[in-house]
Amino acid sequence: MAETRSRNFDASRDTSAVNYAFGTLVYYVAAPHTRWNIVHGIGGRELWFRSDQSPTYKHISLDSLDFSCDAPLLMLNVNSALEGDVEDRFTPYDYDVNLELFSTFCERWGIKVSEEGTVWLMQHFESFECAR
Repeated sequence: MAETRSRNFDASRDTSAVNYAFGTLVYYVAAPHTRWNIVHGIGGRELWFRSDQSPTYKHISLDSLDFSCDAPLLMLNVNSALEGDVEDRFTPYDYDVNLELFSTFCERWGIKVSEEGTVWLMQHFESFECAR
């Protein structure tokens, strides 16, 4: 179905490629089981996303992000009640915030992880070195 929808997209008839792509995801591919939807605007190097907890469309331009090893680590809760361009809504990485989000995720989905295991996992992720 997604392939057919992709082939049938008509820019002169369909007002927005992003809306059309989200419509394909939501109504023809993953609904009602999806929690996140992501649409990649490859030509414009943009990323559009939404979640079941925050269904408004959010987007970022990959060209506006600094992927260098010297750049600060940033984070954004994809379930935040935001809309549109969220580039300026990223915040500096915070261990405690990330730990709380992970713990909430595990609780919500009934995943049993000990406090030690959670701390180990967070520290493991933080141990990754930047690839130059």
